[in-house]
Amino acid sequence: MNISKELYLNRPLPSGNFPIVIRISHLGKEKIIDTAVYCHRKHWDRFKRAINRHDVAHIIKNNLVDAIYRRIAGKIQDYLDKILADNLELLLNNNDDEKVHPDERVITADRESENQKPNYPKMEFFSDIIRQKISMTSSLNTRRGYECLMNYFKSKFGKGPALDDLSNEFIEQFRKKLEEDYPLTSSMRHLHVARLNAVINLGKNNGCISRNFCSQLPKYPLFPSDRSLSENNLKEIFLLFNHKLKHDPLIRNNETLSLALFILDIAFQGLAPTDLANLRINDLNFSILSSGNNTTIDNFGKANHIEIVTIKTLRHKTGSPVYIATALQPIFHIIKALTKGKDNDDYLIPCFEKKKTYTIEQRQARLANFFHKMSISLNAAFHTYYGYRLDRKVTFYFARHAFCNLVDSLDIPHHIIQYLIGHRITVLEKNYLRRITIAEQVAISCKIFQKLSSVPNLSS
Repeated sequence: MNISKELYLNRPLPSGNFPIVIRISHLGKEKIIDTAVYCHRKHWDRFKRAINRHDVAHIIKNNLVDAIYRRIAGKIQDYLDKILADNLELLLNNNDDEKVHPDERVITADRESENQKPNYPKMEFFSDIIRQKISMTSSLNTRRGYECLMNYFKSKFGKGPALDDLSNEFIEQFRKKLEEDYPLTSSMRHLHVARLNAVINLGKNNGCISRNFCSQLPKYPLFPSDRSLSENNLKEIFLLFNHKLKHDPLIRNNETLSLALFILDIAFQGLAPTDLANLRINDLNFSILSSGNNTTIDNFGKANHIEIVTIKTLRHKTGSPVYIATALQPIFHIIKALTKGKDNDDYLIPCFEKKKTYTIEQRQARLANFFHKMSISLNAAFHTYYGYRLDRKVTFYFARHAFCNLVDSLDIPHHIIQYLIGHRITVLEKNYLRRITIAEQVAISCKIFQKLSSVPNLSS
Protein backbone atom coordinates (compact mmCIF):
# COMPACT_ATOMS: atom_id res chain seq x y z
CA MET A 1 0.00 0.00 0.00
CA ASN A 2 1.23 3.47 -0.88
CA ILE A 3 -0.02 6.77 0.59
CA SER A 4 1.26 9.98 -0.95
CA LYS A 5 0.58 13.72 -1.16
CA GLU A 6 0.36 15.21 -4.63
CA LEU A 7 -0.89 18.15 -6.65
CA TYR A 8 -4.00 17.05 -8.56
CA LEU A 9 -3.56 18.54 -12.03
CA ASN A 10 -6.81 17.15 -13.46
CA ARG A 11 -8.95 19.71 -11.68
CA PRO A 12 -7.61 23.26 -12.21
CA LEU A 13 -9.40 26.25 -10.73
CA PRO A 14 -10.10 29.50 -12.60
CA SER A 15 -7.48 31.18 -10.39
CA GLY A 16 -4.78 28.85 -11.76
CA ASN A 17 -4.50 26.88 -8.51
CA PHE A 18 -4.76 23.11 -8.18
CA PRO A 19 -6.02 21.03 -5.24
CA ILE A 20 -3.64 19.01 -3.09
CA VAL A 21 -4.89 15.46 -2.54
CA ILE A 22 -3.93 12.30 -0.66
CA ARG A 23 -3.62 9.35 -3.06
CA ILE A 24 -3.95 5.82 -1.65
CA SER A 25 -2.83 2.98 -3.96
CA HIS A 26 -3.13 -0.73 -3.21
CA LEU A 27 -3.18 -3.78 -5.52
CA GLY A 28 -4.04 -1.73 -8.58
CA LYS A 29 -6.85 0.21 -6.90
CA GLU A 30 -6.68 3.90 -6.03
CA LYS A 31 -8.61 6.33 -3.90
CA ILE A 32 -8.10 10.10 -3.93
CA ILE A 33 -9.00 12.20 -0.89
CA ASP A 34 -9.32 15.96 -1.26
CA THR A 35 -7.64 18.06 1.46
CA ALA A 36 -9.43 21.33 0.52
CA VAL A 37 -5.98 22.98 0.26
CA TYR A 38 -4.89 24.60 -3.01
CA CYS A 39 -1.72 26.06 -4.46
CA HIS A 40 -0.23 27.19 -7.77
CA ARG A 41 1.64 24.63 -9.84
CA LYS A 42 4.93 26.53 -9.59
CA HIS A 43 4.62 26.56 -5.79
CA TRP A 44 4.49 22.75 -5.51
CA ASP A 45 7.74 20.91 -4.78
CA ARG A 46 7.15 17.47 -6.32
CA PHE A 47 10.30 16.01 -4.74
CA LYS A 48 9.51 17.07 -1.17
CA ARG A 49 5.76 16.71 -1.85
CA ALA A 50 5.10 20.02 -0.14
CA ILE A 51 4.32 23.64 -0.94
CA ASN A 52 7.46 25.73 -1.24
CA ARG A 53 8.09 29.05 0.46
CA HIS A 54 7.06 31.09 -2.59
CA ASP A 55 3.47 30.58 -1.47
CA VAL A 56 2.93 33.12 1.31
CA ALA A 57 0.81 30.65 3.31
CA HIS A 58 3.01 27.60 2.72
CA ILE A 59 3.56 26.83 6.42
CA ILE A 60 -0.12 26.85 7.27
CA LYS A 61 -1.10 24.89 4.16
CA ASN A 62 1.62 22.26 4.67
CA ASN A 63 0.59 21.79 8.30
CA LEU A 64 -3.05 21.28 7.28
CA VAL A 65 -2.13 18.73 4.59
CA ASP A 66 0.27 16.92 6.96
CA ALA A 67 -2.41 16.68 9.64
CA ILE A 68 -4.85 15.08 7.17
CA TYR A 69 -2.09 12.77 5.89
CA ARG A 70 -1.20 11.61 9.42
CA ARG A 71 -4.84 11.03 10.30
CA ILE A 72 -5.44 8.89 7.21
CA ALA A 73 -2.21 6.93 7.67
CA GLY A 74 -3.05 6.39 11.35
CA LYS A 75 -6.52 5.06 10.54
CA ILE A 76 -5.12 2.66 7.95
CA GLN A 77 -2.42 1.45 10.34
CA ASP A 78 -4.97 0.89 13.13
CA TYR A 79 -7.14 -1.05 10.68
CA LEU A 80 -4.25 -3.26 9.54
CA ASP A 81 -3.19 -3.90 13.13
CA LYS A 82 -6.72 -4.95 13.95
CA ILE A 83 -6.87 -7.38 11.01
CA LEU A 84 -3.54 -8.91 11.99
CA ALA A 85 -4.57 -9.25 15.63
CA ASP A 86 -7.88 -10.86 14.67
CA ASN A 87 -6.36 -13.35 12.21
CA LEU A 88 -2.82 -14.07 13.43
CA GLU A 89 -3.79 -17.30 15.16
CA LEU A 90 -5.78 -18.40 12.12
CA LEU A 91 -2.90 -17.70 9.74
CA LEU A 92 -0.29 -19.52 11.83
CA ASN A 93 -2.43 -22.60 12.47
CA ASN A 94 -3.88 -22.94 8.98
CA ASN A 95 -3.21 -26.33 7.34
CA ASP A 96 -1.97 -26.52 3.76
CA ASP A 97 -4.83 -28.78 2.72
CA GLU A 98 -7.47 -26.27 3.71
CA LYS A 99 -9.69 -25.39 0.81
CA VAL A 100 -9.85 -21.73 1.76
CA HIS A 101 -6.72 -19.67 1.19
CA PRO A 102 -5.53 -17.76 4.30
CA ASP A 103 -5.80 -14.46 2.45
CA GLU A 104 -9.45 -15.20 1.76
CA ARG A 105 -9.96 -15.97 5.45
CA VAL A 106 -8.46 -12.61 6.34
CA ILE A 107 -10.75 -10.82 3.93
CA THR A 108 -13.78 -12.73 5.24
CA ALA A 109 -12.87 -11.95 8.83
CA ASP A 110 -12.34 -8.34 7.88
CA ARG A 111 -15.79 -8.02 6.33
CA GLU A 112 -17.45 -9.73 9.26
CA SER A 113 -15.79 -7.42 11.75
CA GLU A 114 -16.15 -4.11 9.92
CA ASN A 115 -18.53 -2.82 12.55
CA GLN A 116 -16.49 -4.12 15.49
CA LYS A 117 -14.21 -1.91 17.56
CA PRO A 118 -10.46 -2.23 16.98
CA ASN A 119 -8.35 -4.32 19.36
CA TYR A 120 -6.34 -2.30 21.84
CA PRO A 121 -3.27 -3.36 23.84
CA LYS A 122 -4.04 -5.08 27.12
CA MET A 123 -4.69 -2.60 29.89
CA GLU A 124 -4.65 -3.22 33.63
CA PHE A 125 -4.71 0.22 35.23
CA PHE A 126 -6.58 3.43 34.57
CA SER A 127 -3.33 5.18 33.58
CA ASP A 128 -2.98 2.67 30.71
CA ILE A 129 -6.12 4.10 29.11
CA ILE A 130 -4.76 7.64 29.42
CA ARG A 131 -1.53 6.47 27.75
CA GLN A 132 -3.54 4.89 24.94
CA LYS A 133 -5.48 8.12 24.47
CA ILE A 134 -2.20 10.01 24.12
CA SER A 135 -0.90 7.58 21.49
CA MET A 136 -4.12 7.88 19.47
CA THR A 137 -4.08 11.69 19.36
CA SER A 138 -2.56 13.25 16.24
CA SER A 139 -2.98 16.94 17.18
CA LEU A 140 0.11 18.21 18.97
CA ASN A 141 -1.78 20.57 21.29
CA THR A 142 -4.39 17.95 22.17
CA ARG A 143 -1.67 15.40 22.85
CA ARG A 144 0.09 17.84 25.17
CA GLY A 145 -3.18 18.33 27.02
CA TYR A 146 -3.52 14.59 27.69
CA GLU A 147 0.17 14.40 28.66
CA CYS A 148 -0.56 17.14 31.18
CA LEU A 149 -3.45 15.03 32.51
CA MET A 150 -1.16 11.99 32.71
CA ASN A 151 1.48 13.90 34.69
CA TYR A 152 -1.10 15.22 37.12
CA PHE A 153 -2.77 11.82 37.45
CA LYS A 154 0.52 10.00 38.16
CA SER A 155 1.55 12.60 40.74
CA LYS A 156 -1.67 11.98 42.68
CA PHE A 157 -2.61 8.36 42.01
CA GLY A 158 0.40 6.63 40.44
CA LYS A 159 -0.92 4.02 38.03
CA GLY A 160 -4.40 4.54 39.39
CA PRO A 161 -6.85 1.80 40.33
CA ALA A 162 -6.95 -1.53 38.54
CA LEU A 163 -9.67 -1.41 35.90
CA ASP A 164 -11.56 -4.21 37.65
CA ASP A 165 -11.65 -2.08 40.81
CA LEU A 166 -12.71 1.17 39.12
CA SER A 167 -15.51 2.77 41.13
CA ASN A 168 -17.50 5.94 41.49
CA GLU A 169 -15.59 6.65 44.69
CA PHE A 170 -12.35 6.96 42.75
CA ILE A 171 -13.89 9.36 40.23
CA GLU A 172 -15.21 11.48 43.11
CA GLN A 173 -11.75 11.40 44.70
CA PHE A 174 -10.25 12.75 41.47
CA ARG A 175 -12.75 15.62 41.50
CA LYS A 176 -11.91 16.56 45.08
CA LYS A 177 -8.19 16.57 44.30
CA LEU A 178 -8.80 18.92 41.39
CA GLU A 179 -10.72 21.34 43.56
CA GLU A 180 -7.99 21.25 46.21
CA ASP A 181 -5.16 21.82 43.74
CA TYR A 182 -6.90 24.33 41.45
CA PRO A 183 -9.28 26.29 43.68
CA LEU A 184 -8.98 29.46 41.60
CA THR A 185 -8.23 28.00 38.17
CA SER A 186 -11.56 27.04 36.68
CA SER A 187 -10.07 26.55 33.20
CA MET A 188 -7.65 23.82 34.39
CA ARG A 189 -10.43 22.01 36.28
CA HIS A 190 -12.65 22.24 33.21
CA LEU A 191 -9.98 20.86 30.86
CA HIS A 192 -8.90 17.99 33.15
CA VAL A 193 -12.51 16.94 33.71
CA ALA A 194 -13.24 17.00 29.95
CA ARG A 195 -10.09 14.92 29.29
CA LEU A 196 -10.90 12.41 32.03
CA ASN A 197 -14.41 11.93 30.65
CA ALA A 198 -12.93 11.32 27.18
CA VAL A 199 -10.59 8.70 28.68
CA ILE A 200 -13.55 6.96 30.37
CA ASN A 201 -15.40 6.88 27.03
CA LEU A 202 -12.33 5.36 25.37
CA GLY A 203 -12.21 2.69 28.08
CA LYS A 204 -15.85 1.84 27.44
CA ASN A 205 -15.30 1.66 23.68
CA ASN A 206 -12.37 -0.73 23.97
CA GLY A 207 -14.11 -2.90 26.55
CA CYS A 208 -11.72 -2.15 29.43
CA ILE A 209 -14.44 -0.36 31.37
CA SER A 210 -17.87 -1.83 31.73
CA ARG A 211 -20.64 -0.15 29.76
CA ASN A 212 -22.64 -0.17 33.00
CA PHE A 213 -20.07 2.14 34.59
CA CYS A 214 -21.80 5.44 33.94
CA SER A 215 -19.94 7.71 36.33
CA GLN A 216 -18.60 10.81 34.63
CA LEU A 217 -17.66 14.09 36.20
CA PRO A 218 -19.96 17.02 35.50
CA LYS A 219 -18.15 19.71 33.57
CA TYR A 220 -17.16 22.86 35.37
CA PRO A 221 -18.58 26.01 33.78
CA LEU A 222 -15.78 27.62 31.80
CA PHE A 223 -15.84 31.39 31.84
CA PRO A 224 -13.61 32.92 29.16
CA SER A 225 -10.78 34.98 30.56
CA ASP A 226 -11.30 38.72 30.41
CA ARG A 227 -8.99 40.00 27.69
CA SER A 228 -10.66 43.36 27.25
CA LEU A 229 -8.71 46.58 27.68
CA SER A 230 -10.36 49.92 28.26
CA GLU A 231 -9.99 52.63 25.67
CA ASN A 232 -7.91 54.55 28.21
CA ASN A 233 -5.54 51.57 28.62
CA LEU A 234 -5.08 51.40 24.86
CA LYS A 235 -4.35 55.11 24.64
CA GLU A 236 -1.73 54.68 27.37
CA ILE A 237 -0.08 51.91 25.34
CA PHE A 238 0.07 54.18 22.29
CA LEU A 239 1.47 57.07 24.34
CA LEU A 240 4.04 54.81 25.94
CA PHE A 241 5.21 53.50 22.57
CA ASN A 242 5.79 57.02 21.28
CA HIS A 243 7.71 57.89 24.42
CA LYS A 244 9.93 54.81 23.89
CA LEU A 245 10.28 55.53 20.18
CA LYS A 246 11.93 58.90 20.86
CA HIS A 247 14.80 57.15 22.68
CA ASP A 248 14.80 53.96 20.57
CA PRO A 249 13.89 54.96 16.97
CA LEU A 250 15.20 51.67 15.51
CA ILE A 251 13.02 49.63 17.91
CA ARG A 252 15.85 47.47 19.24
CA ASN A 253 14.85 47.39 22.88
CA ASN A 254 12.49 44.57 23.90
CA GLU A 255 10.09 46.93 25.64
CA THR A 256 9.82 49.15 22.56
CA LEU A 257 9.46 46.09 20.33
CA SER A 258 6.71 44.58 22.48
CA LEU A 259 4.70 47.81 22.36
CA ALA A 260 5.27 48.09 18.60
CA LEU A 261 4.06 44.54 17.99
CA PHE A 262 0.96 45.12 20.10
CA ILE A 263 0.07 48.20 18.04
CA LEU A 264 0.94 46.42 14.78
CA ASP A 265 -1.36 43.55 15.76
CA ILE A 266 -4.27 45.97 16.19
CA ALA A 267 -3.44 47.55 12.81
CA PHE A 268 -3.40 44.08 11.21
CA GLN A 269 -6.97 43.39 12.32
CA GLY A 270 -6.09 41.43 15.44
CA LEU A 271 -4.00 38.68 13.86
CA ALA A 272 -3.33 35.78 16.23
CA PRO A 273 0.32 35.69 17.41
CA THR A 274 1.13 32.60 15.30
CA ASP A 275 -0.24 34.31 12.16
CA LEU A 276 1.67 37.49 12.90
CA ALA A 277 4.90 35.53 13.40
CA ASN A 278 4.47 33.71 10.07
CA LEU A 279 4.19 36.89 8.00
CA ARG A 280 7.09 37.58 5.66
CA ILE A 281 8.01 40.95 4.24
CA ASN A 282 6.86 39.95 0.76
CA ASP A 283 3.39 39.29 2.22
CA LEU A 284 2.99 43.05 2.61
CA ASN A 285 1.75 44.83 -0.50
CA PHE A 286 2.07 48.62 -0.53
CA SER A 287 -0.16 50.69 -2.80
CA ILE A 288 -2.04 53.98 -3.15
CA LEU A 289 -5.78 54.17 -2.53
CA SER A 290 -7.86 56.98 -3.92
CA SER A 291 -10.08 58.10 -1.06
CA GLY A 292 -12.53 60.20 -3.04
CA ASN A 293 -14.78 62.19 -0.74
CA ASN A 294 -14.07 60.06 2.31
CA THR A 295 -12.96 62.65 4.88
CA THR A 296 -11.98 59.96 7.36
CA ILE A 297 -9.36 58.63 5.00
CA ASP A 298 -8.31 62.16 3.95
CA ASN A 299 -7.04 62.81 7.48
CA PHE A 300 -4.30 60.28 6.81
CA GLY A 301 -3.75 61.08 3.13
CA LYS A 302 -2.73 63.86 0.81
CA ALA A 303 -4.64 65.12 -2.23
CA ASN A 304 -7.40 62.53 -1.68
CA HIS A 305 -4.91 59.66 -1.79
CA ILE A 306 -3.61 57.44 0.96
CA GLU A 307 -0.81 54.90 1.20
CA ILE A 308 -2.08 51.52 2.34
CA VAL A 309 -0.81 48.05 3.23
CA THR A 310 -2.74 44.96 2.13
CA ILE A 311 -2.09 41.37 3.18
CA LYS A 312 -3.66 38.07 2.13
CA THR A 313 -2.98 35.19 4.51
CA LEU A 314 -4.62 32.23 6.25
CA ARG A 315 -5.40 31.66 9.90
CA HIS A 316 -3.19 28.86 11.20
CA LYS A 317 -5.92 27.70 13.57
CA THR A 318 -8.73 27.20 11.04
CA GLY A 319 -7.21 27.72 7.60
CA SER A 320 -9.75 30.51 7.00
CA PRO A 321 -8.55 33.29 4.67
CA VAL A 322 -7.80 36.71 6.15
CA TYR A 323 -7.68 39.86 4.00
CA ILE A 324 -6.05 42.83 5.72
CA ALA A 325 -6.11 46.42 4.52
CA THR A 326 -4.82 49.24 6.71
CA ALA A 327 -3.43 52.75 6.41
CA LEU A 328 0.37 52.78 6.24
CA GLN A 329 1.05 56.15 7.85
CA PRO A 330 0.01 55.28 11.45
CA ILE A 331 2.37 52.28 11.52
CA PHE A 332 5.06 53.64 9.19
CA HIS A 333 7.77 53.81 11.88
CA ILE A 334 7.07 50.24 12.96
CA ILE A 335 7.13 48.83 9.42
CA LYS A 336 10.28 50.78 8.59
CA ALA A 337 12.14 49.47 11.66
CA LEU A 338 11.00 45.85 11.20
CA THR A 339 11.94 45.72 7.49
CA LYS A 340 15.23 47.60 7.60
CA GLY A 341 18.15 45.53 6.26
CA LYS A 342 15.98 42.48 5.52
CA ASP A 343 15.27 40.59 2.31
CA ASN A 344 11.77 40.15 0.95
CA ASP A 345 11.58 36.53 2.12
CA ASP A 346 12.64 37.39 5.69
CA TYR A 347 10.06 37.16 8.45
CA LEU A 348 8.56 40.50 9.42
CA ILE A 349 9.00 40.03 13.17
CA PRO A 350 12.08 38.41 14.77
CA CYS A 351 10.47 35.17 15.92
CA PHE A 352 11.65 32.67 13.27
CA GLU A 353 14.77 32.57 11.12
CA LYS A 354 14.26 32.07 7.40
CA LYS A 355 17.31 29.83 6.96
CA LYS A 356 16.24 27.35 9.62
CA THR A 357 13.83 24.47 9.18
CA TYR A 358 11.67 23.79 12.22
CA THR A 359 9.57 20.81 13.19
CA ILE A 360 6.01 21.54 14.30
CA GLU A 361 7.09 21.12 17.93
CA GLN A 362 10.07 23.44 17.47
CA ARG A 363 7.93 26.11 15.81
CA GLN A 364 5.37 26.03 18.59
CA ALA A 365 8.05 26.14 21.29
CA ARG A 366 9.84 29.06 19.63
CA LEU A 367 6.55 30.89 19.10
CA ALA A 368 5.51 30.42 22.74
CA ASN A 369 8.92 31.50 24.06
CA PHE A 370 9.07 34.60 21.87
CA PHE A 371 5.63 35.94 22.75
CA HIS A 372 6.09 35.02 26.42
CA LYS A 373 9.24 37.15 26.45
CA MET A 374 7.46 39.97 24.61
CA SER A 375 4.53 39.79 27.03
CA ILE A 376 6.88 40.13 30.00
CA SER A 377 8.51 43.17 28.37
CA LEU A 378 5.11 44.69 27.56
CA ASN A 379 3.89 44.44 31.15
CA ALA A 380 7.22 45.62 32.54
CA ALA A 381 7.19 48.73 30.32
CA PHE A 382 3.62 49.50 31.32
CA HIS A 383 4.41 49.12 35.02
CA THR A 384 7.65 51.14 34.87
CA TYR A 385 6.14 54.07 32.98
CA TYR A 386 2.76 54.37 34.71
CA GLY A 387 3.77 53.04 38.12
CA TYR A 388 0.94 50.53 38.45
CA ARG A 389 -0.06 47.18 37.05
CA LEU A 390 -3.27 46.18 35.37
CA ASP A 391 -5.44 43.74 37.29
CA ARG A 392 -4.17 40.94 35.02
CA LYS A 393 -1.21 40.14 32.82
CA VAL A 394 -1.56 41.51 29.29
CA THR A 395 -0.73 39.06 26.50
CA PHE A 396 -0.75 39.52 22.75
CA TYR A 397 -4.18 37.91 22.45
CA PHE A 398 -5.44 41.10 24.11
CA ALA A 399 -4.64 42.91 20.83
CA ARG A 400 -7.06 40.65 18.95
CA HIS A 401 -9.80 41.32 21.51
CA ALA A 402 -8.96 45.04 21.52
CA PHE A 403 -9.38 45.21 17.75
CA CYS A 404 -12.77 43.46 17.88
CA ASN A 405 -14.02 45.75 20.65
CA LEU A 406 -12.78 48.87 18.87
CA VAL A 407 -14.48 47.92 15.61
CA ASP A 408 -17.64 47.01 17.50
CA SER A 409 -17.61 50.45 19.14
CA LEU A 410 -17.78 51.94 15.63
CA ASP A 411 -21.13 50.15 15.11
CA ILE A 412 -19.70 47.87 12.44
CA PRO A 413 -21.99 44.85 11.74
CA HIS A 414 -20.82 41.67 13.41
CA HIS A 415 -20.58 39.68 10.20
CA ILE A 416 -17.99 42.22 8.97
CA ILE A 417 -16.00 41.89 12.22
CA GLN A 418 -16.11 38.14 11.71
CA TYR A 419 -14.75 38.59 8.19
CA LEU A 420 -12.01 40.99 9.32
CA ILE A 421 -10.55 38.66 11.95
CA GLY A 422 -10.79 35.52 9.80
CA HIS A 423 -13.46 33.55 11.64
CA ARG A 424 -15.28 30.94 9.59
CA ILE A 425 -18.23 32.47 7.77
CA THR A 426 -21.72 31.05 7.42
CA VAL A 427 -23.56 30.39 4.17
CA LEU A 428 -25.54 33.61 4.63
CA GLU A 429 -22.43 35.76 5.02
CA LYS A 430 -20.58 33.94 2.25
CA ASN A 431 -23.25 34.06 -0.42
CA TYR A 432 -25.72 36.82 0.40
CA LEU A 433 -24.29 39.64 2.50
CA ARG A 434 -22.21 42.33 0.82
CA ARG A 435 -18.49 41.96 1.46
CA ILE A 436 -16.47 44.86 2.81
CA THR A 437 -14.26 46.70 0.34
CA ILE A 438 -10.59 47.58 0.76
CA ALA A 439 -11.50 51.27 1.06
CA GLU A 440 -13.94 50.46 3.89
CA GLN A 441 -11.30 48.36 5.67
CA VAL A 442 -8.80 51.20 5.44
CA ALA A 443 -11.44 53.65 6.70
CA ILE A 444 -11.98 51.43 9.75
CA SER A 445 -8.24 51.33 10.49
CA CYS A 446 -8.08 55.13 10.21
CA LYS A 447 -10.98 55.58 12.62
CA ILE A 448 -9.31 53.27 15.13
CA PHE A 449 -6.00 55.14 15.05
CA GLN A 450 -7.71 58.52 15.18
CA LYS A 451 -9.59 57.31 18.22
CA LEU A 452 -6.52 56.09 20.08
CA SER A 453 -3.43 57.96 18.95
CA SER A 454 -2.68 61.49 20.04
CA VAL A 455 1.08 61.67 19.50
CA PRO A 456 2.54 63.03 16.22
CA ASN A 457 4.59 59.88 15.51
CA LEU A 458 1.42 57.87 15.06
CA SER A 459 -1.19 60.34 13.94
CA SER A 460 0.44 62.83 11.61
